Amino acid sequence: MKKQMIIFAALCMAAVANAQTTITVDKALGTPSETKKLNDAVYKGANGLAFIGDARQLKEEGKEQGLTHEKVTKHFKAEGKTIKAEAAVNFQKAPVGVKNKQNNIIPTKAPHNRTVEFKPASDGKLYALVWSKNPSARLFYAVVNNGIYDLKEFKTWEKGSTAGTESNPYEAVELDYNYKEGDVVFFFATGPLYMSGVYYTGAADTAFEGAATKELVNSKKMAKLAKQKKAAASE
Repeated sequence: MKKQMIIFAALCMAAVANAQTTITVDKALGTPSETKKLNDAVYKGANGLAFIGDARQLKEEGKEQGLTHEKVTKHFKAEGKTIKAEAAVNFQKAPVGVKNKQNNIIPTKAPHNRTVEFKPASDGKLYALVWSKNPSARLFYAVVNNGIYDLKEFKTWEKGSTAGTESNPYEAVELDYNYKEGDVVFFFATGPLYMSGVYYTGAADTAFEGAATKELVNSKKMAKLAKQKKAAASE
């Protein structure tokens, strides 16, 4: 019996290691008949993908600044596979409060609106299915773990000669992600960039329903970390 349990555990681990996750917006949120505004705090998606419309504490009624959810069919290529998505969310603009006066992103400021969240459950390569009507656009991504928000990088999406069609799909944007248990990945943009989904070569936490930033990011830990970095820089 003990030997059987060991074999079963090994098979489960192998299954997770070989897992693959493709979550398109139409599967997570459905396909709207017309453009919808996503201005509520959190929209539960599916299979580890969730959407933050506008979870700011100080938002005013009628002045919400969230995502839009649109019906649009696009094709993407990732690791030799073509992925079809029939809906997308548009980030529209940068989240409120993440830029300084020089229009640069502040690394320690976590977004409280216009964000897509993803929760991986194993090692894997992470690809964002993003595109824009503009020739290029920037996608930012960060990881939150144990209350600490860590802005990783941004990737510039380039349209090039691709069209997002089945015969000429967009190239999915690969991110430099290294899995750690408990990670929640944040995606946001600084302009009208569309996200049609996520492709991950590992497994996703299917029970994840999304969470407002203040529930994931510990302000005291972030303040302590900022002091430590400031002290280190002055040495």
